[in-house]
Amino acid sequence: MEETSFTKEDAQKLLAENPRCVVIPEGVTSFMSYPFADNATIEEIHLPKSITSIEMAFKNNENLTVIEYSGTLVEWEKIINIYAMLETRAKSVKCADGEWEVPTLHITTNYSGSRVLQKCARFAESVVIPDDVAEIHGNAFSGCKRIKSLTIPASVKTIKSSNFDGHFAFDKMENLEEIEIPATVESFEAKFCGCTSLKTVRMKFTQKEIYGDTFTTRTGKGEVLTCPALETVELPIVQTINSCLHDLPNLKKVIIPDAMGSLEARDIISIPESAEIVVGENAKIAKSVIDEGKTEVYFVKKTGRLLAVRTKELAVALPEGIKIVEPICFPKCIIDLTLPKSIRKIKDNLNFGCSKNVLEYLKNFNIEGTDAAKEKAKKEKIAQVAAVGAGGLAMSELDGLETEIAPVTKPRVGSSVKVKLPYNHEISFFYPKKQKDEEKEALTKLFSILKAAHDDTDSSKLDYLEELFNLPNDVKEKLNCELVKGVLDDDVALCHLQKKLGDTGVKIVLEKGYNSSRFKSSDTIAKFYCGSRFLLIIERSESRYRSTFAIDKDYDDLKNVILTAMKAKSADEIREVESGFTFRIIDNSIWRKGE
Repeated sequence: MEETSFTKEDAQKLLAENPRCVVIPEGVTSFMSYPFADNATIEEIHLPKSITSIEMAFKNNENLTVIEYSGTLVEWEKIINIYAMLETRAKSVKCADGEWEVPTLHITTNYSGSRVLQKCARFAESVVIPDDVAEIHGNAFSGCKRIKSLTIPASVKTIKSSNFDGHFAFDKMENLEEIEIPATVESFEAKFCGCTSLKTVRMKFTQKEIYGDTFTTRTGKGEVLTCPALETVELPIVQTINSCLHDLPNLKKVIIPDAMGSLEARDIISIPESAEIVVGENAKIAKSVIDEGKTEVYFVKKTGRLLAVRTKELAVALPEGIKIVEPICFPKCIIDLTLPKSIRKIKDNLNFGCSKNVLEYLKNFNIEGTDAAKEKAKKEKIAQVAAVGAGGLAMSELDGLETEIAPVTKPRVGSSVKVKLPYNHEISFFYPKKQKDEEKEALTKLFSILKAAHDDTDSSKLDYLEELFNLPNDVKEKLNCELVKGVLDDDVALCHLQKKLGDTGVKIVLEKGYNSSRFKSSDTIAKFYCGSRFLLIIERSESRYRSTFAIDKDYDDLKNVILTAMKAKSADEIREVESGFTFRIIDNSIWRKGE
């Protein structure tokens, strides 16, 4: 059958004859360019048996309630476009041998077996999502202007964002007044922009952040879509809301969940002044109201970190309990600030946020003179004092070595010690104030190696480092020892390799500027001449040959490969040896023959 397309011009002719009832003539096989899109007059349409594709011919036909098809149900199901049907108000399609019911929700099963809600009928008014749906697609409810009630079950784990044409799952739902996103949601990317009747949003889920344009966005055409009626927002448990509550003139209440551990200062400051911020008694974030209710101070209970100050006052004195502040926490209206004695840290991002007066005050504030700073210094001193009185090994044993000491109070009182070693290596360990017998023994072994004499030659320094690397495992475990690698320069790396592999008789050369398809010209490579026949090359990415903290097995493997190469009759014999290294093997006998 010859294909015949139905165009917008054809649609205009039929609508001129009868704007409410459209009869597509027999012989038409498909529709072009959405011929009836956004039509508000069509109530009834009749499709011929010849039609093979309907595409999105009925997009946004809000009064289309009757659809008839001359073919059978089986034939209809072959040509149906479910998305086109969801754009009408038709409840079913009348076929020659029965009716095909139009669903309210189009739900599919993805490759992993999860149920995905793809699309809701545009003109639905009340929707309850089935409790087997795990994902809501990015276009699912976009533009569903008549929905007043939407229930999302606990089965939903993912609510996606835009999939095409800038849709965001819940945008432009103009009649929706209230919505709750359940705690079971693990990934939320949707937006509510353009939901002009929305009054209450409750987000119970937990994730890192929500978008800054969750409620207000600007389209590519310059149109601003917002939620002008929004009054109450219960925030999810996030680290930041990216100032998403801006430009909401009727916002009256913002609820911070008890489990939320922090928020960005800009998140709180950007909340409209008309909105009350509700913080529960058991919340991790605290709210302190001062200046006879004119100033609100928000901070983290556990750490005392100031989150933000909401006020119009020119002068503010922060309450005791605030320990950490930064300029961005203060609105620019404050020109006279007084910090409490509990302050122990002022973050050094002193280039933005507050007024010049406050900025100058923070820069010149004497942090060492506060009660909190004095208490902190006292604890540090206690933690760093050598435990001689407890019968332990004194820290003074390490005099002469370059050390860094930091106090530790949990899980035990003591110090975290770092000792600088040759070639930018270092060792760190825990030094307990009250030492158990096995800890004293472990410290004695460690200190004896750290104090061991070594001269300034590469060979002596390498021996010194190797002694530390070979510390018994029980010493490392008892003191939480960690050996941090440094990178050896080529001369020291060569000395190290010669010490470890010298008894094999291999000649070792380190070179730069080797250029091939495998090695960049900027790389340093290690060449191992194994007798007169085989040359083994290790590329720079095999960094183990450049560090003294490689495990002994690496060198055993390396020795095994080299000794095999010394007597091998073919390269395959070398490749068969198990090794953690990646070699390039050059057979000089073949090279000389020009093969």
